[in-house]
Amino acid sequence: MEKKPVKLPLQIVFCADRAVRKDFPTLAQAFNMLDENFHLHIVGNWGEELNTLKNDNYTFHGTLNPLQLRQLYKKCNIFVSCSTQDTFAWDGFPTTAAAEAIATGCILVSTNSRNDERILEAGEDYFKIDEANPDMLVQTLNMIRNEFPLIQEKGYKTAIKTKNLLDAQGNVRKKLNIIF
Repeated sequence: MEKKPVKLPLQIVFCADRAVRKDFPTLAQAFNMLDENFHLHIVGNWGEELNTLKNDNYTFHGTLNPLQLRQLYKKCNIFVSCSTQDTFAWDGFPTTAAAEAIATGCILVSTNSRNDERILEAGEDYFKIDEANPDMLVQTLNMIRNEFPLIQEKGYKTAIKTKNLLDAQGNVRKKLNIIF
């Protein structure tokens, strides 16, 4: 994790493989309502959906390898997940992509459709939005912009918390202490 520049436009990243449950339409509706203070980075196989974006302040990256993703996450401020609940979703919360972005200090804005708070707590570690609610997403992003330096610090704290919770060496040591 490195400190991120505190400047506009805020860099938003949406990273997911194309699936209905990822709810790109909600992202597109919300992004079309945002002003020039936001730039969206789209990662994944979303080329067919780009025509729904009327706001042209975005970059389509297509599919990136893990090292390219890490470099992009380091430049971004906010990771957005609009996922909806369905029976085909195997990923937990946060998703692997979101966790990797959080590790770089990205602020998480997510639906958390499974209401899983084993690792991250809504309001404390991330901003929870309702499913299929572009207005709430816009409101949340504008609030982040208005209070950005303070909220970016919250993103750094979440990165440290996540790193400590998922630290394999530390967790093994704790378990061994419990066993012995």
